[in-house]
Amino acid sequence: MLVMGVLSRGRREHWKFLMKAPVFHRRAFPEAMALAIIGCHFRRVATALYCISEALGNRDR
Repeated sequence: MLVMGVLSRGRREHWKFLMKAPVFHRRAFPEAMALAIIGCHFRRVATALYCISEALGNRDR
C-alpha cells in the first residue's frame, strides 16, 4: 500500500481506484484488491528483469 499509494508515479490513479472500487463494485472489491496487489508485484518483477537485461547489455537480442 505504501509503495503504490505514496511512492509510485501512479499514486493518484491508485487512490482513485481505492475510493471508487468499494462504492461502485462492492461485490468485486476483494478481487479488485487482489488484482491491484498482483499488478504491483508484476511491475516489480518487470522492472527488475529490465534492469538485469540492461546490465547484461541486451545480449539476447
